[in-house]
Amino acid sequence: MELYEFVSLPLNDRATTVWNQGVYLCTRRTEQGYVNLYGIESFYVEVSHHSEYNEIDDIRCFQCVSILDPYLDLIEFPPLDLE
Repeated sequence: MELYEFVSLPLNDRATTVWNQGVYLCTRRTEQGYVNLYGIESFYVEVSHHSEYNEIDDIRCFQCVSILDPYLDLIEFPPLDLE
């Protein structure tokens, strides 16, 4: 799936696509709840969850790696085998 296809989907279909095709990367906390980060082919997806209402607030996608800055300390990378 391409980014433009994903963006054109309704919210429920985006959620289903993330569930079926997304690779979970990490979670960060926010004032309202938390945001899960997923990878889908050539782009990333943030799924914002509101804790008080127990529902998804928003699903947004991006390709720009600078938007990953809030996640860099949260993602665990496997050790490199340099031998």
